[in-house]
Amino acid sequence: MRIIPLAMLVTLLLGVGVCFSTEAAMSPNKKQKALEKVRYLEFNGKQQDWPVTQKATTEVQGTRYGTPIYYDLPGKLYEILGTFQATGDNVIKRAAEAAQAVGADAILVVADKAFTDAGLSVNPQSSTRGSNAGKLKLLEGIFIRWKRQSATPTPPPAPTPPPAPASSADTAH
Repeated sequence: MRIIPLAMLVTLLLGVGVCFSTEAAMSPNKKQKALEKVRYLEFNGKQQDWPVTQKATTEVQGTRYGTPIYYDLPGKLYEILGTFQATGDNVIKRAAEAAQAVGADAILVVADKAFTDAGLSVNPQSSTRGSNAGKLKLLEGIFIRWKRQSATPTPPPAPTPPPAPASSADTAH
């Protein structure tokens, strides 16, 4: 009698576990839809030490969509994933979802000579064009991912010199 309910419980728990594990990651279909809502161009150039700020504070807009928007250069190292342009309604949401779809940690809405020199054809901007004054209708910028800090390997200790051979005077005793 107890075997049937136990089997049903195990089946139910396995089913719930599968549902949670598939919801944790963005599905390929959802990623594609997020990218279709913006004009995205993947960066295929050479990664380099991109410019960072030395300022104590930078202008960052936190979003309720989980992806911060930087209006100044960030203070930590990053890689460029690509450029985007979002227009219309809900541009911040569209940009944040597209950023997450490509694995970006943040959005840069900043111009810098290093970006232009690397062939990034983007004019980072935000605008409130249109009849709904105050509502953002254009957001253009760069998707970035933070560089992972690799632990600097410690050099191996210097080898200890072998003991000096005993002199003949020491062995005569």
